[in-house]
Amino acid sequence: MKLHLASITPDGSCFEGEDPVEAFEWEELPGDIVRPAGPIRWELDVKLFGSELYAGGEASADFSGVCSRCGKEMTLPIVGDVCLSMEISAETAEVDLTSELRDAILLALPNHPVCEPGCKGVCPLCGKPLSEGDCQCGGGERRQCLGRPRRAFETATNNRTEV
Repeated sequence: MKLHLASITPDGSCFEGEDPVEAFEWEELPGDIVRPAGPIRWELDVKLFGSELYAGGEASADFSGVCSRCGKEMTLPIVGDVCLSMEISAETAEVDLTSELRDAILLALPNHPVCEPGCKGVCPLCGKPLSEGDCQCGGGERRQCLGRPRRAFETATNNRTEV
């Protein structure tokens, strides 16, 4: 997003628009669980305070990827908050905010994206999606062996003496 400073009114201005998906400069690598699927959309309130430019608002984009729990293909809408301030010189005619908008979106990406908040994942034994109901193999039920380490930790913690 290239912002022409002459287009900012003394009271500030609101700008909105979009930049093409190529603005992400995304290098797709094997194993990527998400990738940009649409343009960078933005809506910003911009004001000049002497030699200081302030911009605040939102940047958003859609990402496609794979749910980290069930492996289902999904589209993930991402919205990032933008709040920036930068010093500009009197000779500056335009400012490119593309990298700031891109960074706001990338910082809003979840580490482990899911197709929906209640996604139950898949059975660890047979691979059936648990959102379709319980599987017949019993692997989707909580395995009893997972309780042993927790009980051992609790016992050790309870038997601890203060020095």
